[in-house]
Amino acid sequence: MAFLNPAALWGLLAIAVPVIVHFFNLQRPRQILFSNVAFVREVKRTVVRRVNFQRWLLLALRILAIAAAVLMFADPVQISDDRQLLQGTRSVVVVIDNSESMKSDNERGEYFRQAISLSRNLIKAYQQEDEFLVTGTSNLSLQSGFIGKDEILDQLENLSIDQNTRSIGDILAVTPGLFGQAVGAVRELYVISDFQQSTILADSSQLIFEDSSVAVKLVPVATRQPDNVYIADHTFESQILTSDNPANLSLTLVNSGENSILDVSVRVVLEGNVVAISNHSVDAGERKPVELSFIPGNSGWLNGHIEIDDNPIDFDNKRYFSFYVPEKEKVLIIGSDASSESRIRLLYEEVFTQVEPVFVSERSLGSITLADYRSVVFDGLSNVSSGLSSQIQSYLAAGGSVMVFPDEDASLGGVNSLLGSLNAGQIQESISVEDGIEMRTYDLGHPVFSGMFTEETDRAKADIIRVFQYYPFQLSGRIQQTVIMEMENGLPFLTEHVVGSGRLFWFSVNASDSWTDLQVKTIFPPLMYRITQIMNQTGSLSLDQEIGAFSPLEIKASAQKRLDLRGESGDRFTPERYEQGAISRLVFDNMSLSPGSYDIVQEDSVLAGISFNISDEESDLKFSDASAMEVWVKQQALSDKVEILPPAGDVIADKVVESREGTPLWTWFLWLVLICLLVEVLVLGGRPGKIFRKPTLAGN
Repeated sequence: MAFLNPAALWGLLAIAVPVIVHFFNLQRPRQILFSNVAFVREVKRTVVRRVNFQRWLLLALRILAIAAAVLMFADPVQISDDRQLLQGTRSVVVVIDNSESMKSDNERGEYFRQAISLSRNLIKAYQQEDEFLVTGTSNLSLQSGFIGKDEILDQLENLSIDQNTRSIGDILAVTPGLFGQAVGAVRELYVISDFQQSTILADSSQLIFEDSSVAVKLVPVATRQPDNVYIADHTFESQILTSDNPANLSLTLVNSGENSILDVSVRVVLEGNVVAISNHSVDAGERKPVELSFIPGNSGWLNGHIEIDDNPIDFDNKRYFSFYVPEKEKVLIIGSDASSESRIRLLYEEVFTQVEPVFVSERSLGSITLADYRSVVFDGLSNVSSGLSSQIQSYLAAGGSVMVFPDEDASLGGVNSLLGSLNAGQIQESISVEDGIEMRTYDLGHPVFSGMFTEETDRAKADIIRVFQYYPFQLSGRIQQTVIMEMENGLPFLTEHVVGSGRLFWFSVNASDSWTDLQVKTIFPPLMYRITQIMNQTGSLSLDQEIGAFSPLEIKASAQKRLDLRGESGDRFTPERYEQGAISRLVFDNMSLSPGSYDIVQEDSVLAGISFNISDEESDLKFSDASAMEVWVKQQALSDKVEILPPAGDVIADKVVESREGTPLWTWFLWLVLICLLVEVLVLGGRPGKIFRKPTLAGN
C-alpha cells in the first residue's frame, strides 16, 4: 500500500488528544452520601469494572477513528506487484477494428461509433505528457510517430470503415512495429473490436505472444448475435457468353443467424436494370444454392450486382460482378502455308463470321506480336524456336489461348521443348494405323460440348471419328489437364491444359484427311466454334477480387500510357503498375477501395472490368463478448499478459487511473471511521456525557 498524499499523515498526531483526555481527566468526582454503604459495596465493584472497560474501549475506538480518518485523507492506494507499470510516461497504441462488421449495433448504437467514443474516453484519462498512436485494423500504422493527447483526439474522427481486416494474431505479431517510435517507459496496447470469430479471431488456435514489455488490453464492444443473410461465392456457370443467349449466374444465400428468414428477394441488376429476380426462404445456418439466368443484351465488358433486402445489417446486401461478352475478336491463324486451302482456314474465313481471322504463315511469325490477338490457332505447328516458345509462354500466362494441330512433319525436339516449358507433357513419334482406330469417348460435361447435343439421343449418336495417324501424347499431370476426347486405345485425341491464366487446346492429329476424318464429320464445325468461343473469353470471363485479399492482375496495355481504375461515379484511382514485356501487372494492396465495379481504363478506352467485394467471412456475424473473451484468454494461456476490459468509458478511464496510481483504498478507511463512531454511540447508550465522569460511592 502507498499514499498519494503522505503529508496528511502528520494528522496522526491527533491521536494524542483522546489519550490525554483519557489519562488526565481533571473533573472532580461527585460524592453521594448513603446512611449505610455495606449493601452497595458489591454493586460498586461491578460498576467500576464495567466503566473501566468502556473507557478503554472508547479510547481504542477514538484512536482507530482518528487514524482511519487521517489515512483516508492521505489517499491510500494498492500498488500492483509489477510496480514499473506505475511509473514514467506512457506510450499508448489504440487499435480500432474498422472492418465492415463494426457497422453492426446494439442498444448503445453502432459498434464502430462506440469504439471511437471509448477511445476518446480512455485517452482523456491519461496525462498530458503521455504519447499516443491510433490506427485501424485495415492499415496498421507500423513504425509511425506518436503524438500528444490533444492531437490524437482530433485525429480520431478521421478514422473510417475500411475492409482489410487483420486478425488478433497479426496485430500481436506486429506489436514491435507499432511501438517502433515509442519513447515512453510504459507501453500499453488497446484493441477495441467486435472480436468476430471468422475474422479477427480466425487464427487464435496458432496465437503466440511473448512480448512482456507491452500490456495488452482487449475491449470487446459486441453484446449480441444479429440475424444476417448475405450473398456468397457467385460464379458464372456459362463459360461461353453471348449477347443474345442466357447467362447462368449461380450464388449461395447464407443465413448466419439463429432464426429463419422468409421471402428473401434476390435481384440481378445489370448496367442499372433489373434483369432477374427470385424469392427464397433461408433456414437458420443454411447455405442455399441459387441460380439465376439473364440475357446480357450487349457485348464488351459489363458491370452489375446481385442485391437482397436484409435489414438492419446492410453492408453486405450487394455483391458486384464484372464479365466479358465477346465482340468481334481477332483470331490469329498460323499455317505452314498461308495460302493453303485447309478446312480450318475455310471455317474461319467463311463460316465463323463472329470472329475476325488474320492468316499468316509460320515463316512470318517474326513480325507478329501474339499479344495483339485474343486467341491463336496453329494449323500445322512444325517447329518451335526458343523465341517463339518464350512468346507462347508469356501469351498463355497473361490469359491468351492457343489451339494446336501439329504439323505432319513436326520437329519433336522443338515441340517437346515448348510442351516441357509449359509443364504440359511430351509427344512421341507419330504412329500410323492402316485401318484406323476409333475416337468414341467424349467428355460431354466439358463446356466444349455445352449446347451441342440437345437430347440424350443426340449424345448417343455422336460421330465416331476414325484416326489413321497420331502423335502419342503423354500428359505430365503437373498442371490442370483435361482429356476432352479420347481414342479407343486410351490415348488422348484432344486435351485442354490450364497454363497461367490461359488455355492450351492440343490435338494429337494433323488436320489433314490422311490423319483423321474429323474434318468431314458434322461435329467438326461446332467443335471448332465452341473451342474458339472459349479461347476468346479465357482469362477474362469475369474479374472479381476480395477486398483485403488482393491478387495482382495481369493485363495487356500500352506501357506508355497510364492505367486507372474508374469507379461508377467517374472517380479514378491509380494502382501500382509493373511492366513485364507486353503485359502490365497491377497491384491493389496499398489501395483503399470500396466495394463496387470498376473499369480498367487507359485514357478513355476500357481494357477490362473488375469488381471488388467484401469478404464472405466478414458477413458471418458471430461475435465474442466480454465473457467469451475471458474464456478465450484462459484457453490461450494469456491471462497474465492480456486483460479484458468492459465496453464502458467510465470503467476504462478508472482502469487507466488505477494502472497509473494504484487501486484507491480511501473508501475502506471511510467505512472504518463510520463503524468506529457507530460502535461508540452504541457503547455510550446514547448518553455521551457520562464517559468523562468517574462514579464514586461514599457513605457516612
